[in-house]
Amino acid sequence: MHTIHILFRIARAFVLVLFFILILTLSSCVKVKVHGFLSDNLEAPEKPKIFVYTNPQASNPILATEVASKISNLLIKKGYSVVSEIKESDAVILFEIGLGGTRTIVRSSSVSKSKINIYTGQLETVPTTTTSSSTQNLRYLTLYYYKSENFSDTSMPIWVGEVRSYGSSSDLRFVSGYLIVAGFEHFLEDTERELKKTYLSGDKKLSILKNEITKVEKNN
Repeated sequence: MHTIHILFRIARAFVLVLFFILILTLSSCVKVKVHGFLSDNLEAPEKPKIFVYTNPQASNPILATEVASKISNLLIKKGYSVVSEIKESDAVILFEIGLGGTRTIVRSSSVSKSKINIYTGQLETVPTTTTSSSTQNLRYLTLYYYKSENFSDTSMPIWVGEVRSYGSSSDLRFVSGYLIVAGFEHFLEDTERELKKTYLSGDKKLSILKNEITKVEKNN
């Protein structure tokens, strides 16, 4: 009986280790949803010259400038020419980034613990249930792609990319890189449905992109 109890404790410890590894992995990842909408009248060069517009009236113009810089650098990495004047461009990209509402996630878990009944000497399973809740913030990025020719306030976009993510962090500086990378994975594509993506903080592809973006920003 004593041996069985020791083996059970070892198994329970192993399960707990796996559980904590899973929690750490999930807490260090960003889940993103992407939806691309493409108009029928996409008539542009294969690699158009693009002007990335920064709204001076944005609620945080400094953050908007940082996001515009990241978008420009990522476009350059993809082989596009980014110009500083709209008159030199074939296309214009506008964007909106911000925080939406919040949602509360309630989680319940049941754990069975074994105890030795001091009267019978037998192992008995005692189930216990724990409940926890967390608040998640909606972080979003919307990308708009227009033709530069005859561009005005009433122009209709050729492509719209909607990117959103829920997470505990409300730090847009932290999450903006994930949103940008996800959005431009389907640049000028009609995804036909919302696509789900998960990026780990140690994801090689994402870390390389982020490092290159940072490197270009510093060189500029």
